[in-house]
Amino acid sequence: MAELPKVPPVPHWVRSEARAVEGLDLLGLRAPVARIGAGLLTGITTISPMVRYVGLRAWVARRYALARLPDSWKSFGQFAGRIEAAVALGNLLLDRQVGGAVGHDAAVKLINSGKDPIELAPLVKQLAVSAYAGPSDELGISGYLARRPSEIPLLSEERGVSLANAVDSVLGDTELGRTAASAKQESKLSRADLIIVGKAFPIGMPSETERRVLADCLIPETVAENRENKDGLRVATYGLLLEAAESHHRVPRESDLFSFATSIAHDLQPGYQSWLNGWLLYLVRDQIAAVHEAAMSEVVEELTPSDDEPHARIAREVVSKLLGQTAELEQVLESLSLLPTTRKPLQAPLAVLLELIRKATPGRTIGPPVRWHGALQEPAVMNLALELARDKRPGCLVLLPVSWLLTSERLGGVRSADSVLSSKLSVGGSRRLGVSQVVLPVLKEMLQRNATIVQAAYELTVRTVDQHLATAWERMLREPEKDVAIIHADDNTWSYRKPFKAGRTASRLDQAIGWLRQLALVDDLGCTAEGRRYLARARELLAACGDWA
Repeated sequence: MAELPKVPPVPHWVRSEARAVEGLDLLGLRAPVARIGAGLLTGITTISPMVRYVGLRAWVARRYALARLPDSWKSFGQFAGRIEAAVALGNLLLDRQVGGAVGHDAAVKLINSGKDPIELAPLVKQLAVSAYAGPSDELGISGYLARRPSEIPLLSEERGVSLANAVDSVLGDTELGRTAASAKQESKLSRADLIIVGKAFPIGMPSETERRVLADCLIPETVAENRENKDGLRVATYGLLLEAAESHHRVPRESDLFSFATSIAHDLQPGYQSWLNGWLLYLVRDQIAAVHEAAMSEVVEELTPSDDEPHARIAREVVSKLLGQTAELEQVLESLSLLPTTRKPLQAPLAVLLELIRKATPGRTIGPPVRWHGALQEPAVMNLALELARDKRPGCLVLLPVSWLLTSERLGGVRSADSVLSSKLSVGGSRRLGVSQVVLPVLKEMLQRNATIVQAAYELTVRTVDQHLATAWERMLREPEKDVAIIHADDNTWSYRKPFKAGRTASRLDQAIGWLRQLALVDDLGCTAEGRRYLARARELLAACGDWA
C-alpha cells in the first residue's frame, strides 16, 4: 500500500463524570439536512404521525378556554393529559393493535389491570399537545399572540376554531366531552364510557369535517407571495406526493419524490422545478451524512473488543487495517462501475475516480444543480453505504471520496462549483462539513497534490472521527452532564466506548404520506377523487408559492 498520511492530532478525550447518553446526530451532519427539509415541508415533524392529534389539540385548547381554567401550562398539561389518556384507552379497548395512540404502553397496562372505572392521568411525559405544537402553529391552527401573553395555545378563528368545532361534533356528546366542558374535572371514566370515546374518535380516521379542515390547512386556497408564509413552504411537496400517487396509481413513496428530484425528464409542470432542486440539495447533504455515519460505524466495529474490555489502539493502524481489505473495497467500487482498470485500482489518483464518475453520469444538464442519467445517484450511494454498515461488511470507507466527488459534480465541478448552491449546502459552516468551507477546498487540494483513492479515503475517515469528537465536545460544553462520545481519543489512539448505528436523516415525508392517507387524499389505487381536487389546487398555487430559495 502507498504511504498514507500521518494521523493529524485529534481532540484529547478526557474521561469525565458526565452521564453517557444516546443520540441520533452523533456526527452533527444531519442538522444541515433537516434545515433544508424544514424549508421544503412545513407543518409536520418526525414525531407527529397521526394528523388527528392536531384536531384533538385544538379541541383541548378550546374546551380548556371555555371552562375558564387557570392560565397555566402545568394545569393545561394535566387537563390535556387526562383527555389524551381517555382517547388512548378508548381506542385500545376496541383494538389492542391500533397504532399511533400516544401513551400506548401505559394504556395497555391500565387495561390489563382490570380496573373499572379507570383513573385518567397523563400517560407520557411528552404529551401530544406538546409534540403537535409545532405542526399546529405552522399550519395556522394555533399560536401565541404578543398582544395577549398566555401559556395556553390560542386558536385562529378560521382554522383553529373550525377544527375544534369539527372535533366537538364527535366528542362533545360523550361523557368525556361533558366533563371537559366544566371547571370540575372528572378523574375517572368507566370502560363503557371509554369505549364510546374510542368509537367516536378512532385515532387514525378523522371525521369528514375534520379531514376537510385539515386538508385546507395543508393545501389552502391561497398563499401569500412571500417566503415567510409557511403555507407556501409545503404546497409543492404535498403536490409532488399527490403527483406520484396519480402517476403510479398507489400510495406515494419517499423514493418517488427523490426520483422526481434526480430525473432529467419528467411530466411535471415547470412550477415544480425549483422545489425539485431543493429536494435534490436535500439528497446531496443526506448522502454526505449517511456515508460518514456508515464510515464511523465501520471504525467503531473495528474498535469493538472481543473480550468486553476496550483497548487503546493506534488510530493510524485502525484505519490502515480497514483500508487494507483491498478486495472488499474494490468490490464496492465495482458495484457502482467506478473501479479503475489499473493493476492496483485503489492506488490510482483521485482524478481517475472523478473521471469514472463523470463517465457513469452521462447526459448532463447545464444546471445548476446538474442532473444526469444513470444509476449513480445519491440514494444509490447512501443505500449501499448503510447496507454495508448494517451487515457489518467492510467497504464503507471508500465511499467517502465517492460521496464528496458526487457533491462537487452536482454543483458543476470542484473548480467551477456554483457558489449560490454551495452556500445552501453549507449550513453550519466548517463545523458541519460545509460544502463551501470544507468539501470543495479539500477536494481541490487532494486533486492538486495527486492524492490516490486510498489516501483520500484514509484522510476522510480520520476527518469523520474528528467530526464526531468535535460534535461530542461541543455538546458537552453546552450540557456538561451529557456525554455522547462513542469512542475515546487520546493523542493518536482510539478506544471503543459504545456501539454506533449508522442511519439517515428522517425526511418527514413518510409522516406526510401518512397524513395524506389518513385524510383520504390517497389510497392503494393512488389519488382519490378528493385528492385530485387538492392536486389541482396545488398546481394552481405553485405560481403564487414562488421559487424555492
